Amino acid sequence: MEPINEVADRAIDLDRRIKAINEEAAVLKKQLNDAKEELLTMMQETGTKAIKLSHGSVSSSRVLNASVQDEQAFMEWLKKNDVDPASYRSWNRSAVRSFMIEHIDNGTPLPDGLKGFEGVSLRFAHAKEA
Repeated sequence: MEPINEVADRAIDLDRRIKAINEEAAVLKKQLNDAKEELLTMMQETGTKAIKLSHGSVSSSRVLNASVQDEQAFMEWLKKNDVDPASYRSWNRSAVRSFMIEHIDNGTPLPDGLKGFEGVSLRFAHAKEA
């Protein structure tokens, strides 16, 4: 069995190394986020949806999220527009997303009580290393 001082010394060293790695990871994450923003802007400006490289690929996709912010107002909107509120309660996320896409694509405002967010996301795929 190792002496207690050696085990404590090893633990302190490992803790220090992990903290250094975490600090470096934070810097790298910031650099990645900056690069993503720049890449996304460039892709949007050029109408590029995907980029294939020898070591991987990048693709962009539309991201839509919706949430009911005021359930009473939304339920009233559903009734006013001949949508059974009981059927709405059985909708899953996909149905809410489709409902939101339909409104955004048609240029119609989202119903009262529903808040939506539309954005673009980047997805990275890394080539398998030989």
